[in-house]
Amino acid sequence: MTVLPLAACAAIAVLTAGVVGPPRGPRLLLGALTLGLGVILADLAIGALCIHHSLIAGYLVCGALAAAGLALRWLRGPISGPPDENGGGDDGGSPRRPRPQPPGLDWEAFDRARHGWERRTPVG
Repeated sequence: MTVLPLAACAAIAVLTAGVVGPPRGPRLLLGALTLGLGVILADLAIGALCIHHSLIAGYLVCGALAAAGLALRWLRGPISGPPDENGGGDDGGSPRRPRPQPPGLDWEAFDRARHGWERRTPVG
């Protein structure tokens, strides 16, 4: 029966990062503090595991995962949507530049080089 609360905690840890809406901009201080909390919880989980408290270690790992997911979501910043008619995202940014086309292949130069390879004598 101790697996059910641990599974619920893991589900909450995974869903927490997905449910929180994207921020308008990166929240550096809040993200750094939450990431620090996740690291501390992971260290405490290792300590709890060393003294043979595996259930507590599991809960601490779930908390560390939830904190890390939130921190990475907050540190990343906004997620831009699909491009609109101006070529930019839905955040009103500048339009995207078109990708430059690669230069075409010079097939005549390739054929000349290939004929040069055929004139060589094989080694051996």
